Amino acid sequence: MKFAKFLGLVTPSFVAPAPVKEKPEVKLDKIGRVLMDAADYIEKNGWTQGVELREDGRACAMGAISAVIPDHTWFWQTKEPRRLRQGARRRLEIYLSDTRQCYGIMVESWNDWPTRTKKDVINSIRAAATFKDG
Repeated sequence: MKFAKFLGLVTPSFVAPAPVKEKPEVKLDKIGRVLMDAADYIEKNGWTQGVELREDGRACAMGAISAVIPDHTWFWQTKEPRRLRQGARRRLEIYLSDTRQCYGIMVESWNDWPTRTKKDVINSIRAAATFKDG
């Protein structure tokens, strides 16, 4: 035992363990924040296919994006909410294309694919939030 201590293989019980460094928070731009919030929304409220938003709160990918944008209305959009929604759609579509999940199809079609799962959607939206094209 003394030899193991000498080699540094045994840590004395009175020494506090080194603090665990948590993964640093990723800085998100506005569109990244919308996408991350949309993934959180689906995680909390549920996911659906075939419709943007259900009465019980479940949403598809684009429904969740719309739901988390402040001052967003479903029919009339002011400039900022429309820019955020279009930007989030564009980034998600580029991410999906670059990761070979789909080519040239809209987010709604990707979301509604028969084998798609809630986990697929949440993970892809989160990844797209931090995705940098180019």
